[in-house]
Amino acid sequence: MLTEIIVVVRPETAMLQVTDQSSLTVDLAMDSLQLAEFFERVRESIGEFDVGIWMAGAIRPRGDTVGGLVQHLLTVIPEAPDVPLPAVAVSGSMR
Repeated sequence: MLTEIIVVVRPETAMLQVTDQSSLTVDLAMDSLQLAEFFERVRESIGEFDVGIWMAGAIRPRGDTVGGLVQHLLTVIPEAPDVPLPAVAVSGSMR
């Protein structure tokens, strides 16, 4: 689900293999407007969450990984049958 949203926001990433170690700002080259759109689309898909909590940890180098976001979402969004859990590939490389 997250990889699909990434491609919608940043179509240039369609040919890349997004992994849990992919940085939203470095590897996927999202700027602030793209990040805002990305998080809005994530909220529309899985529900409201405080992105500020995740951003506090994401400001450190390589702290803004897709895997880090997945882990954060799993802790703040209650699992429910009608809420799809975030998915991301965990193999391969962006390089």
